Amino acid sequence: MKPIKNILSLSVAELLYELYYAKEFYFYSKLDFYNHIKKHTDDFNKSSMFLLHTDLSEFIGSEIEIIYPENEKYNLYNIFYHKPQCDYIEYKGITYYDDENLIDNFISMAYTLIQDNDNLKFEYENGSTLVMEYYLEFQDVADELGLKFTTEKKDGLVSRIMYLTRENRGTNNITQIKYEDLFKKEYRSDEIQSKFNQWMIRERYLNHSNEIICDHTKFARLYYLLREEGITKPIPNQTNVMRTYFGNFGVEVVESYDPENDVPQVIRKTVAGESARSHEYLGMTSKEKKSLIDIFKPN
Repeated sequence: MKPIKNILSLSVAELLYELYYAKEFYFYSKLDFYNHIKKHTDDFNKSSMFLLHTDLSEFIGSEIEIIYPENEKYNLYNIFYHKPQCDYIEYKGITYYDDENLIDNFISMAYTLIQDNDNLKFEYENGSTLVMEYYLEFQDVADELGLKFTTEKKDGLVSRIMYLTRENRGTNNITQIKYEDLFKKEYRSDEIQSKFNQWMIRERYLNHSNEIICDHTKFARLYYLLREEGITKPIPNQTNVMRTYFGNFGVEVVESYDPENDVPQVIRKTVAGESARSHEYLGMTSKEKKSLIDIFKPN
């Protein structure tokens, strides 16, 4: 590995190409990426954030490619919209959200495809990872600013839209939150939280030592289900939320695994990305879901 030298002197396009086509894996700092975004958006000017999001969307969609059998290559844009037909390639596990962030759709699709099809791979795996990590840092900043990016398709044309969420606090500072802060005030009592913990133990999310024993993505989806039901608060910075949520059960949300750290770890993109927010994949029956919601909202 080697560091990126003079990262702030590179334009957005120069840095993305440097990352993607690197001949070896770069060491990078989140602070470096944060400062690069800050510089090239004029201290997170909202109009500049929109333009940077557009640049990232164009780059990730057009430059990142997946190699199909017989060395055919398709970029993520073509795969997303045209689904190249090829023997033994499964597309059924991919879920598209028309009103979601286009980049999130691209990334979710790419990882789902490669996970479901052993004969597919990124053309530049290390480079793809680095570009996506830069995007995740951008998304963290956007979340904290309360900026939401979506797409709208009409008459065959795709429009990109940015808007402010109601949770925007007008500040760039990341506020440390506690586990209880994730829940609305009426659901923070010791009695309710004790019943919730007992439910998680009974349903095999936790053991009696308060340790997570289920798949981490499944555990994240439980939070997003509670958010949709109006039980947890709609806090915009999902990385901060997931670090607090998992941290309550002794799991550290990290950028990459640290083999010298004895604390259980989970990679951020697996619990803060769009695929983790698809709580319908929990596979809960109506009765199981009702038993959970009744803890917080008894009839």
